[in-house]
Amino acid sequence: MPSRFDYERLTIANRKPAGRLTIEELASLPAYDGFEAQHDTCYDGSVVLLASECGVLDRGRLVIEILGPFWDRVFRIEFSAVDRVVLSRPGLLRGMDVKSIEIKTGEAGSMVCIIHRLSFDNFIEVECDSVCVSRFLLAKPLER
Repeated sequence: MPSRFDYERLTIANRKPAGRLTIEELASLPAYDGFEAQHDTCYDGSVVLLASECGVLDRGRLVIEILGPFWDRVFRIEFSAVDRVVLSRPGLLRGMDVKSIEIKTGEAGSMVCIIHRLSFDNFIEVECDSVCVSRFLLAKPLER
């Protein structure tokens, strides 16, 4: 019998592309329209993937996937030419819900993306040269 984690992985993998966004567009998607919660936002979404590829000849790549708050879509953020990754505390990724995404300019003009945790003052900070964001719709929402 598959575990809850196996079910989650299979459900998240069964998805179709639904377009690209800039990181600024993702960061600005509203959580609410009036009093109605929005599906197309990363607010209250959950980090479900953090994967890195270390470069030998060049800087590495980092991928973070955020499951939307209604568990029906995934936002895939691909950071290229990564210089630095900071986790504000150990164990941060266990059940990390997203409050916001902040974009800054780092030293020498690099991009700094900070993903803030919803319930505590914790974060993931990535400094890189470029970011690509893709939106995917799940074939069937993840059941809670």
